[in-house]
Amino acid sequence: MAPLLFFSFMLSISSISAFPYSFNNISHHQQQHLLLQFKAAISNNNSTSLPDWTPSLPVCNWTGIICDASSHALLTLDLSYMNLDGTISSILGNLSSLQSLDLSNNALTGTIPPQLGQLPHLRELWLHQNQLQGTIPPSLSACRSLYDLALSFNQLQGNIPPGLGSLTSLKNLYLGRNSLTGKIPRSFKNLSSLVGLYLEDNDLTGTILPELGMLTHLHELYLWGNRLSGSIPSFLGNLSSLTSLHLSTNQFQGLIPPELGMLTHLHELRLFENHLSGSIPSSLTNLSKLNILDLYSNQLSGHVPWDIGTKLSNLTYLSLWANQLTGNIPNSIGNCSRLDILTLTQNRLDGMVPMELGKLSLLTELYLSQNQLVSTSRNTLDFLNALTNCSHLELIDVSDNHFTGVLPPSIGQLSPNLSRLNLSHNMISGTIPQQIANLTNLTFLDLGNNLFSGNIPSVIKRFRLLERLHLNGNKLEGSIPSEIGRMEHLGLLDLSLNQLSGKIPDSLCSPQQLRYIYLQHNNLSEEIPVSLEGCQKLELLDFSYNNLGGTIPRGFIASLKNLQLYLNLSSNSLQGFLPQEMGNIVMAQAIDISRNRLTGVIPKTLGGCTALEHLNLSHNAFEGPIPDSLSKLQNLHEMDLSANFLSGSIPMSLGRLKALNYMNVSFNNLSGQIPGGGLFPNRTVIILFEGNLGLCGPRNYSLPPCPKQSQEKHSVLKKNCLISCWDHCFNISLFHNRNAMEA
Repeated sequence: MAPLLFFSFMLSISSISAFPYSFNNISHHQQQHLLLQFKAAISNNNSTSLPDWTPSLPVCNWTGIICDASSHALLTLDLSYMNLDGTISSILGNLSSLQSLDLSNNALTGTIPPQLGQLPHLRELWLHQNQLQGTIPPSLSACRSLYDLALSFNQLQGNIPPGLGSLTSLKNLYLGRNSLTGKIPRSFKNLSSLVGLYLEDNDLTGTILPELGMLTHLHELYLWGNRLSGSIPSFLGNLSSLTSLHLSTNQFQGLIPPELGMLTHLHELRLFENHLSGSIPSSLTNLSKLNILDLYSNQLSGHVPWDIGTKLSNLTYLSLWANQLTGNIPNSIGNCSRLDILTLTQNRLDGMVPMELGKLSLLTELYLSQNQLVSTSRNTLDFLNALTNCSHLELIDVSDNHFTGVLPPSIGQLSPNLSRLNLSHNMISGTIPQQIANLTNLTFLDLGNNLFSGNIPSVIKRFRLLERLHLNGNKLEGSIPSEIGRMEHLGLLDLSLNQLSGKIPDSLCSPQQLRYIYLQHNNLSEEIPVSLEGCQKLELLDFSYNNLGGTIPRGFIASLKNLQLYLNLSSNSLQGFLPQEMGNIVMAQAIDISRNRLTGVIPKTLGGCTALEHLNLSHNAFEGPIPDSLSKLQNLHEMDLSANFLSGSIPMSLGRLKALNYMNVSFNNLSGQIPGGGLFPNRTVIILFEGNLGLCGPRNYSLPPCPKQSQEKHSVLKKNCLISCWDHCFNISLFHNRNAMEA
């Protein structure tokens, strides 16, 4: 859209005074007065706008103004990109000679003045990229000379005025990126000169009217991002001048009409994010000038046309992902010598990846994930060898397929520009080849959920730019290489679900950007290194299901002040007390330290973890009372304190936990009476009390009834307390009265 906007603007500037008009008589003094009034309604954030707009200078010398050479009548007012705010004054409607008004790319607010419809010679109105509100004034239909109307990128609402259909000279209508509603007016059939129609990213409804099929000069039709429904009409095939057709992100259903194959000048066809079904019409391969074909996120089925690469050799972007396509990837795609991005993800494609992809020398991004693609009959990944010819590749994603075999050493000969490589969720086996470290520009590497075995190669230290490393879900063994500490940009490390052993390296937190660490489900042992207190930016840490022992370092816990997601140290052999510094983890949503050998009391400081939603301290050896401070955890959904040695009564203050829906305090040494209405009398909360021999209460909690003697003692205690309180209050009253009398 931008090139066409610029072309139209330059064309208008070069020819703006080539059309003689009989301008209404308006004196230079009047022009100056009106423009100064207009200036008063706008301002500039730097207070330096329009410094030469002063009475001491001729109007025609002011910034943004072009006048007629002979009459000095005002022809153009161009204040675009001036950082202006304020409102557009209705006074502009009196500048009757104005042919071009450009206030675009500012921060103007308010409404579009209806008085602009009083400008009979106006040919261009550019108000896009502001913050204008309200409706489009129907009075603009009186500007019969308009051929460019640009109101896009504002906050306009309401229906499109049908009167705009009377602007028969209009060549470009830009109304996109607003909040317009209603239907496309039938009157648009009269816009016979229209070259560009841009109604994208609004809230328009209804169908594409047959009247649009009469706009035979149309080059660009942008209707994406609305709520248009029905089928894509076949009459669009009559718009023989179309170069761009963009109907994506609507609610279109049915088949792609074969008639679209008649649009032989089409460069761009985007139909993504609709509900289109059926097969891809073979007629689309007639669009030999097509650069962009984007059909993703529909319900298309059948095969990818076998000759798509032979006939659409000018394609630079091909996206068919998130459909239901079957069959093989056509070998002919290798003929698309200009292809930059190929996206076939999330279909049901099978067979082998064609070696012909290696002919795509300009390819930068290849997405083949979530299909049923397989290795060769020799159980090799030959396509990776072929891709070494694609010297511009920056991204390869072939995850979630059925690839088997070993990763070839040629992996290290892939493009030096490669920044993202995803081979996860396949059945690739063998060791991780040392040559992979040649891909020194990688920022993302995912080899997770395969069958890799052996050690993690120490050459990973060469991944100096790596930000995310996923090796999870394999059969890797040995220790975690200390060289991980040299990957200074690493933000996520996932080594979970392997057979790694030994200690956690001291260098683990050397990368200052590390935010996510997943080491769960391995055989790691020894203590948590004190050096991990260097993990100052951690948001998530999972060491669960290992053999870690020793105590939890206090400095390490104190450093987790930025932890926002969860801390999981469960199912290890950790001992000692739970550090008081746990209260520093104020932003964590979940803490799980269950199934360890921790002792001592539950620290009261846990009440400071106010963002906590899940707390699990079960299956340890905690003793003492349940801290009353836990009642401060107002976001808590689940709390499990079961299988410890907790004693005393359950704090009634826990009833203030309004978000709680599950509490497990079973198998402790808790005692006392649970009230008849329960801890949470007005809502349903799953509470497990079993295994606490000292608890009694209502039968619906599966508790033994409290003895009558206990109830009587409770009643007597309550009565004595009331009497004691009464005596105390009476004595205080006497004391105050006596003091008053003495005074």
